[in-house]
Amino acid sequence: MSRFPHVALLSVALPLATATQVRAAELSDLFYLDVSGGPAALMLHMNDDAMDDLIANTYWGIDGRLGICSEGPFNICAGITGFSSLGSTSASLSQRYGTGTSETRFSSIGGYVQGKANLGVVTISPFAGYRQLYGTVETSSSRFGYQSEDIDTGALFGGLETSIKFIPTGLELGARIEYGASTDDAAADDFDYGLGSAFLRYKF
Repeated sequence: MSRFPHVALLSVALPLATATQVRAAELSDLFYLDVSGGPAALMLHMNDDAMDDLIANTYWGIDGRLGICSEGPFNICAGITGFSSLGSTSASLSQRYGTGTSETRFSSIGGYVQGKANLGVVTISPFAGYRQLYGTVETSSSRFGYQSEDIDTGALFGGLETSIKFIPTGLELGARIEYGASTDDAAADDFDYGLGSAFLRYKF
């Protein structure tokens, strides 16, 4: 047994710590964490005529992403994306329902893949993915009284974003648009949507 156990421990710990730091540095040379979010507008069109008469078409909210990207002049990214409306949106019901209003709110979570072309201070990025979209439609009408219906279905989407970098920081300012369509053609689950978002991105 060594008379100086702390010396022996240091002789093992220092190389391990150095190796860990080297591996972390090597990973940071290959990948970076990509976080972005900002105000967004969801423009929804229900393909079922009855549901389209019940709900509003535009929902204001927050859209955000968390992903990991490769380093280099062209980045490949993958991660999760989400949207949440800021409260519910009201709409007047059509005459077929009598006098009344509806209150609708939406949220979604999904995954995406993205390619980023770094053109100096400008980045252009096509992307595609899948969202699970959740909504609640509450109606109150003179003809049918109070009713509540849930929307819970998936949607495939694709889009394009562009951003401007604030060199030498890791901050970017940009905008993205996407178009999506539901994967279900059942009543209350068949829709198309557009999503427009302004965002701030930070590269960690």
